[in-house]
Amino acid sequence: MPAYEVRYTNEKGRVRKEKIYAPDMAYLQGLLRRKRYWPLSIRMEERKTRTFRTKLGAQDTISILDQIEIQLEVNINIDDAFRNLVDEFPRGKPKFVVANISDAINSNGRVAEACAQFPRVFPDHIVQMISVGENTGKLANAFRRLITYFQEADALKNTIISASMYPAMVMAAMVAFIFIIFGFTVPKMMGVFLEIGVDLPPLTLAMLTFSRFVTNNIVLLLILTALAPFGMVYAFRSKFMRPIIDWVMAKAAVIGPITRDICIARFATNLGALYESEIPILQGLLICSKIAGNALYNRGLIIVRKAVEEGRSISDGMKESKVFPSMVMLTVRVGEENGKLDESLRKIAAYHSRKAKERVERALKLFEPIMLIVLVVMVGVLAYALLSPMMQMIQQMSNGPGKK
Repeated sequence: MPAYEVRYTNEKGRVRKEKIYAPDMAYLQGLLRRKRYWPLSIRMEERKTRTFRTKLGAQDTISILDQIEIQLEVNINIDDAFRNLVDEFPRGKPKFVVANISDAINSNGRVAEACAQFPRVFPDHIVQMISVGENTGKLANAFRRLITYFQEADALKNTIISASMYPAMVMAAMVAFIFIIFGFTVPKMMGVFLEIGVDLPPLTLAMLTFSRFVTNNIVLLLILTALAPFGMVYAFRSKFMRPIIDWVMAKAAVIGPITRDICIARFATNLGALYESEIPILQGLLICSKIAGNALYNRGLIIVRKAVEEGRSISDGMKESKVFPSMVMLTVRVGEENGKLDESLRKIAAYHSRKAKERVERALKLFEPIMLIVLVVMVGVLAYALLSPMMQMIQQMSNGPGKK
């Protein structure tokens, strides 16, 4: 509950100062009247909200929400629901999160504020959805919608991970192959050829030059290779580089359609959940413009929000942004005209999530033969460059002094 610092005069005319907890100002004033206190000043004490950087996996978050929603459905109070849940988890992050939320609810009575302590578990738009459900008395419905939201978001995240995991592993294997071959194998074989005095062909000389470069700078190259993932993370977080990377990813031949489907599915999922939670559409679009996942679509949603703010429809704003397909605009327009925007957004999210998975699967099937061809070409060039001097050496030996 909120705390109030009250300065008052009691029945004996003495001035006193006291901290009193009350749910609101009206209750506090009634309490003072019943005690025959005459308030001189009342000031609400500013609450110091703690924030934790704890992060949970999607399955742990879904488990917490699911068990809370079940208890709310059987009319268990929210504070009792979290208190009951504390003993259900073993030691670890889930127990820490549930225990702190339970303590915060017991102290101030606000579920949204308690969940806001963990911004990496419950981001701002999730806290707003909980707050709306709390204020409207539909907290169980809010948790039910959040379960669906986190499940869909987790499926989308798995799609993104599956799209990047296999190529990353293949690229790592190719880099290791290059270091081993050109750092250790090629120098030894080239040393033998140079000692014998075989004339090396141009391709072999080029490979020898590259091998010397790798050998002479192997420590530096290893350090740069190890730092490359951190450099990519920095580039994605950089305010200067991120818009460029997002533009390339949105316009690239194979990655572009996947990026488009993922961003549209994320937008539709978030806006649909916010709309169902009775959050105003302008506020929902503002939130979505920050979490679409691509700077191009973030700017597009800012244009959509501006159009809605001017009194136009969402579909008109989408047309003006020039980043959404015509089918998405048509589906949203139909939902707006029929008053079923939430259903339209659910259909858009489901369709584009499915298309993103299909495109990822096709891209991976295309990636495998391409990488196989690249590896075959690399091995073929390497074999030719190494065998050519050997063939010359054999030919020189066959044409040696013993032959007439």
